[in-house]
Amino acid sequence: MASSEDQPRGPLGDVNAAFHAGYGEAREAAQHTDPVLVVLGDDLFLLWRGKTTTQTFTPPAFHCIKAAAHAPLALYATRCGAKALPPGFAAKLEAARDAAAALTDEGARADALEVLTRSIAVAKGNGDGADPGGGARLDAFARSLGPLLLRLTDHATRLQLAALHAATEAILEPLGAEERRRVHVVVAGAHQARARSLPMQYFRVRCGEAPGQEDRVTYAEAVDSPDDALALIGTQRVDRAIAEAFFGDPKRLQQDVLGEAAEARLGEAPPTPL
Repeated sequence: MASSEDQPRGPLGDVNAAFHAGYGEAREAAQHTDPVLVVLGDDLFLLWRGKTTTQTFTPPAFHCIKAAAHAPLALYATRCGAKALPPGFAAKLEAARDAAAALTDEGARADALEVLTRSIAVAKGNGDGADPGGGARLDAFARSLGPLLLRLTDHATRLQLAALHAATEAILEPLGAEERRRVHVVVAGAHQARARSLPMQYFRVRCGEAPGQEDRVTYAEAVDSPDDALALIGTQRVDRAIAEAFFGDPKRLQQDVLGEAAEARLGEAPPTPL
């Protein structure tokens, strides 16, 4: 980002300042136009008419299944590095197995217990993959547990989708049909999750959007609070209005403004390969 010293002064600076002031006011007004639903971690936030409503959706069973799946991954990662397991790790796995026994979902319970039992055997040095240097036995242990980990992933996904749906219905219950049709969803997350984020897939289906469309469902990588999400929506709405007015394409500014010209110029005169 350019420093203040790099910005033009005098009349040119005045023009820039007028733009930023007007843009800021327009963004502030635009972000309150329609309801905004934010997915941030385990929470849903509905921002509407100056109020924020919160609903937590991730069930405890999801975290239990996730921890069970992490057990063999921890063993593999540690022993691939030829390091000793943390002291008392086998005992911790046994305690985790006791906790997993309380899962009420029969399929998830059975798979979690099997994963943890086999991981305990490795941690104690009397199961496949027990060789601390890794190698073929460790690889065989990992490969044998792959299908079980995928089953745990499916259990966790089923429970998380059901919980997200229930929480969404609860938080949107005060909205009328027309307000629901105008809800804009912001899913906050890390870059790696963008393509197949569970909440993104869920809300795209509910809003009838194709991947990459992002008309009412937006993925955000730099959002840490509901207010950040609201500011993002305001920016998006103003940019779309400007792009439609000037270019006839509401999404023209949802990319680097120099991007199209840069692509054309680079196509005409490619730089020397690195």
